[in-house]
Amino acid sequence: MSAQRSTEGMGVKVHELSGSSGVRRFVAAPWEILDTAAFPQWVPPLRMSTRSILNQKKNPFFRNAKCALFVAEDAGRVVGRVAAIYNGWAGDAGKDPGFVGFFECVPDSSIASALFTTAEAWLSERGCKSVTGPLNPSTNYEGGVLIKGFEHPQTFLTPWNPPYYPSLFDDAGYEKGADLLGWHVSVADSEPQLLDRFARIAEGVRKRLGLTFGPMDFSDFEAEMHRCWEIYCECWADQWGFVPLTSEEWHFIAQEMRPLMVQEGSLVARVGSEIVGFGLFLPDYNRAMVNDRSGRLLPLNWWRLMRASRQTPWVRIMLAGVLPRYRMLGLLPALLYEASRKAKDFGVSDLEASWILEDNNDLNRVFERMGADPYRVWRIYSKNI
Repeated sequence: MSAQRSTEGMGVKVHELSGSSGVRRFVAAPWEILDTAAFPQWVPPLRMSTRSILNQKKNPFFRNAKCALFVAEDAGRVVGRVAAIYNGWAGDAGKDPGFVGFFECVPDSSIASALFTTAEAWLSERGCKSVTGPLNPSTNYEGGVLIKGFEHPQTFLTPWNPPYYPSLFDDAGYEKGADLLGWHVSVADSEPQLLDRFARIAEGVRKRLGLTFGPMDFSDFEAEMHRCWEIYCECWADQWGFVPLTSEEWHFIAQEMRPLMVQEGSLVARVGSEIVGFGLFLPDYNRAMVNDRSGRLLPLNWWRLMRASRQTPWVRIMLAGVLPRYRMLGLLPALLYEASRKAKDFGVSDLEASWILEDNNDLNRVFERMGADPYRVWRIYSKNI
């Protein structure tokens, strides 16, 4: 633990952590802050994954970013944590580089405010005029505070927090930046007439464009993922808060995820040999890990993950993108229909599509027409400092 920065108030001390031991302390903090028995919906992330993201030597994000890790302690017990993140990539894109992330806290606004104040001071010293978050550590990773749908089990790689979290941000002077939706699609409950209509759309698009659908070629994983990166950057260029990520960072994330990806959970749309749209779907591994929420892969979670990769009733649509020039030609609904059809063939009963910006009208309209339910909402906050 480092004493580089320490603030005190009302018996609570906020410390900056450093070194590998500090990272371990920061990563372990949620198990001190939140009670797994009190919050059965919460399935913590794997500790090794969080450590990998925060590894400033390994993660290419930190080639142009810095972060400081803070914890709040009361009588030796960790009662809150937050990371202050200076995102140079955002600065290069003309946005303010100040972010906070990895936030966890007990239900006490004074503790949350002490954490935010410390993080904001660190960012202000580096010239930041505003703070956005929580993002872990940027818009290209997990982010947001759950503000609706607390009762639903947390799906893999999405944030879950107790219902009091939004008030901690509100009380600290944060305001809404953007809301992100999570849509639930019940494959079994989809109306046959609805599926028939989407099938006709998909067939028409297929014939008109000479379109083919199929799984990603995992034997050429690097090249396939590189093309998906190009589509991702073009698709999201006009979305709120989007900051382009480098090819190096995209491939870092892809390689981290590859052991959990299944070829049947990928879908690419091709015109000729060119990929013009893609979807990446992950089994909801949280449902496999709910009986061991230690955040550790061993001794049994690795076996549960491998078993879930072969059979699971829930799948998360983690990422889907269509080149803008094909979006108005009906490719997006065709892609989602094809995904739903494949899901049914593999025994999947439920899909979650997240996170989708509330003003992404093209995508949200498609899910509305599919009869999907926007059953969860996350909020990204902002604040001038």
